[in-house]
Amino acid sequence: MKNALSTTLRTALLTASLVLAASTSAKADTLVIDLTDQTNSNTQDYPSVRVTLDDTRNPGAITVKVDVVPGPTGYIGDLRGVYLNLPGISGLSINPFAGGPLTAISTNGDFGNFSNSADLRGIRQAFNVGAEIGRQGIAGGDDFQTVTFTISGPNLDLSDFTSQSVGVRMMSVGSPMGDRGLSSKTLGTAPSTVTVSNPPVVPPIDPIEDIGGDDPVSVPEPTTLAGLGLVAAALGVSRYRKTQKRV
Repeated sequence: MKNALSTTLRTALLTASLVLAASTSAKADTLVIDLTDQTNSNTQDYPSVRVTLDDTRNPGAITVKVDVVPGPTGYIGDLRGVYLNLPGISGLSINPFAGGPLTAISTNGDFGNFSNSADLRGIRQAFNVGAEIGRQGIAGGDDFQTVTFTISGPNLDLSDFTSQSVGVRMMSVGSPMGDRGLSSKTLGTAPSTVTVSNPPVVPPIDPIEDIGGDDPVSVPEPTTLAGLGLVAAALGVSRYRKTQKRV
């Protein structure tokens, strides 16, 4: 019985340790791109744009989160168009997720149905994927500083975005409490490598004192639930105690 109890305890503790380690999974693999104005002068007060790509928030798709970053004096802008470059990749689809509404979408490089106020003409950069956000002007609350959407496609991976250009068009740029009559065409380049945040660390498992016997101990798969392992341990202890009472 001591052999059985030892085996049960070892298996349960191994299971709990492995599953707890697995549950501390890595945060999203990400690409963060910072965009700055490309077509204006005296842009020290202009807002910038941050685009964050991750592959875990929506399994099977790349999540694109676009945020206006206020300038040093508080200038903001209304997001109007987001553009990405994914050369050689077809069969893509874009779906809205949160923030500003997507009023036009293209995954083939044809942006003819986009409004003039959403285009990036003049920055001399090619794109083949894009989305228009909202409508021109900020009347009626059509004023968006954030938008999130997903891009999906066969075997699409974050590495497809590395070292590629990203562009964003803003209109109604200016102070939130003043005139917002400026516009901005911004551009940035994705990093060459994907950032993996907080990868899981499997803690060392302390040896368990042998209660007797040399029964082999099988190591469970990490996908086994830790709770089941602990239940098994409790049952094993209970059975052991009952057996001892009978002896």
